[in-house]
Amino acid sequence: MEAAKIWLVAIVATVAYGIAHDLVTTRVSLEYFTVAHAGIVETQSPTLLAFGWGVVATWWAGVLLGGLIALTARFGKRRKIAVRDLAGPGASLMLAIGVLSLIAGVAGYIAAGAGAISLSDSFAADIPPGGAHQRFLAVAWAHTAAYGGGGVGATLFAAWIWITRAQPATTILSPAT
Repeated sequence: MEAAKIWLVAIVATVAYGIAHDLVTTRVSLEYFTVAHAGIVETQSPTLLAFGWGVVATWWAGVLLGGLIALTARFGKRRKIAVRDLAGPGASLMLAIGVLSLIAGVAGYIAAGAGAISLSDSFAADIPPGGAHQRFLAVAWAHTAAYGGGGVGATLFAAWIWITRAQPATTILSPAT
């Protein structure tokens, strides 16, 4: 039952992160959602797009990565780790992904402003020139960093859990009941 709780919390946390991320990025570049990702959520509302895409684009990552984390925390004969023990480290991981995403977004914005990167012709024609191109690329870089950072971060988190389970109980994690 505890593994199912870990899995469910991971899914909810991943979707919540996706929504929060998209609440920001829809306001930076609405075109990223309406031009590059048109079709799933038909609206011009940044908030509705953020909720729609926040769920659609992240639930599956929560399923996969949450399953990995749940298995790593509960499988085998090692000391079991409960969902409550993963809350703080999991929140730190989400914060780190957010910071990475922000840095990548700023880097994408600067690179686009300097002319080092540009939109492909297929997108450039549908997005107003100038600042909208720069903002679009900033959001693209932020999203790419979030997916990459989330995948790598969750994998490292699972490895840390597995290693921690082999150690005696510490003040960081207490043995699960």
